[in-house]
Amino acid sequence: MFERFTRDARAVVHAAVAEAQERDDRHVGTEHLLLALTARTQPDPAAQLLAALDVDAPALHAALERRLATAA
Repeated sequence: MFERFTRDARAVVHAAVAEAQERDDRHVGTEHLLLALTARTQPDPAAQLLAALDVDAPALHAALERRLATAA
């Protein structure tokens, strides 16, 4: 299924799965994908898009962490 994804896209999906597993979540949702994207240190198209939209990736990551912590 993931063979059509780029290497970077596969890495983000795997990181999102790991985020969900660490939280004992039964599904991988948008929040997990966003955590995986905002945790990446290398510049990539997603980071460039967030920057173009004036989204502060570290602030978004922290907000997601807080929200998931209170949802548990």
